[in-house]
Amino acid sequence: MISPRSAFNLETAVGQARVGCQRVCWQGATPPLATASKKEQRGQRTAWRLKRICSAVTWKVSAAVVKIVHIHGPFQRKERGQLPFLGSSSPFAAEPSLASVRPCPAHHHQKTKSAAWQRFLCIKLRKKILSAALTPLQA
Repeated sequence: MISPRSAFNLETAVGQARVGCQRVCWQGATPPLATASKKEQRGQRTAWRLKRICSAVTWKVSAAVVKIVHIHGPFQRKERGQLPFLGSSSPFAAEPSLASVRPCPAHHHQKTKSAAWQRFLCIKLRKKILSAALTPLQA
């Protein structure tokens, strides 16, 4: 049972069922000191289809689930577009506290490729938590 103080998010889903195509890549590998003629003889692999369902809750779906989705073709046509969102429970909105707001460790940003983007998200999350902590909960 959900406690009266816990928050429940009923926003709409962000993602939708998508079908794309993987880019073409070169087949096989050549040794580092291969001649130019050997590199030219490599063939290209044909592009293959990507069939995955993306949403706010599930970003990637396994191959078994994709097969089940494609078996039910008529249902997929009806549900094409935005996926239903069943809601989520947020522990931060239930009881915000200033103790949960702490700076991210410096090594966290150095390990990722997009360090600036990670820093931006951490700052945005801290601001959101602080604003939720400073506003009183409405009954």
